[in-house]
Amino acid sequence: MASEAPRNIPWGRLLAEGVVIVVSILLAFSVDAWWGSRQEREQEGAYLRQLIEDLEGTLQNNATFGGRAESIDWATARLVQSYYEATPPPSDSVARWLDMVGYWVVQPRLGTLQTLVSTGHIALIQNDSLRAAIPGHLAGMVAFEGFEADAEASFKAAAEELTAFVDRTQLRIERLSPSERDSIVGSDPLTPFPPGPIRNLPRQDLQALVRNPQAHAIFSRMLGAKWTMETNRNRMRVGTERMLELARSAQGG
Repeated sequence: MASEAPRNIPWGRLLAEGVVIVVSILLAFSVDAWWGSRQEREQEGAYLRQLIEDLEGTLQNNATFGGRAESIDWATARLVQSYYEATPPPSDSVARWLDMVGYWVVQPRLGTLQTLVSTGHIALIQNDSLRAAIPGHLAGMVAFEGFEADAEASFKAAAEELTAFVDRTQLRIERLSPSERDSIVGSDPLTPFPPGPIRNLPRQDLQALVRNPQAHAIFSRMLGAKWTMETNRNRMRVGTERMLELARSAQGG
């Protein structure tokens, strides 16, 4: 039986088909890589926009609540200064300062920073300077929040101790007319101000209060807490402004 003649193998066509397959695979990889890179850039852009919004919000909080704090901080300083003055201030001035004593806490907006760090998406940030600065800035802001909380606790504890020396509610009642008190009571049933006539309350010696060593120590602690808050606000503002500059640069670049 005669052997069959070898069949002609179409090497050219097989080679062409192989090239087409390889090129198709490489093209698919290229498209996938391009699409993945595009998605990452879109995600980075979203993070940068959110980060800038958070930083701007932090600066706005700092300006708003810092401004409110600065408008009343001097009252505590005057109470401390009165202890050393040759002549004590008038009682109505002391009453006004006591009425103004208070504090404001600045809250930074950290949501985007925390997400970037906790998810590992910080790697999406291409700008080297911004990417390197994010962990340190977040740690600093968390520390500042702790400083604010400690100062707030110190101020509130001192304010509670002050109630043993002066009734600030009584001072406010005495400064309000009956119609003003009734208006407050009508809008806020939880107010300590009673409606209607007020009984005769013993006058508080406010000039003696500012010369009392124990009260002076309390005022000094309150002032120290407010000084800490002011220093904290300034550091928060400077650090946030620096981060905002980096974020805007990364967004523009």
